[in-house]
Amino acid sequence: MPELLDFGKNSIFIWTCYGTTIVVLGAMITTSIRKKKLARKALARVLEEQKP
Repeated sequence: MPELLDFGKNSIFIWTCYGTTIVVLGAMITTSIRKKKLARKALARVLEEQKP
């Protein structure tokens, strides 16, 4: 298994790319979840204001 994780002289570059990708994807997921919650709250407010 350690042989699979060893990329030779390019290890630092490759692991930095993997780490950056994980951080960016995590941030995108977190942002999407937060925006979804805010949109639902805004929709609930609008629907509440429209009730007779």
